[in-house]
Amino acid sequence: LTLKGGSREVELGAFLTPQERVALKEELDQELRFLAVPKS
Repeated sequence: LTLKGGSREVELGAFLTPQERVALKEELDQELRFLAVPKS
C-alpha cells in the first residue's frame, strides 16, 4: 500500500499479508471519508 502526496511517497504494510493489506486499505479509506465530511 503506497500513499503519495506532492513529491513524497510512503509505503505502508510491506510486512503484511495480502489480506491484511486489503483490510488496512479499507480502514484507511473509511477514516479518510470520515475526515472529509464537513463538521457543523
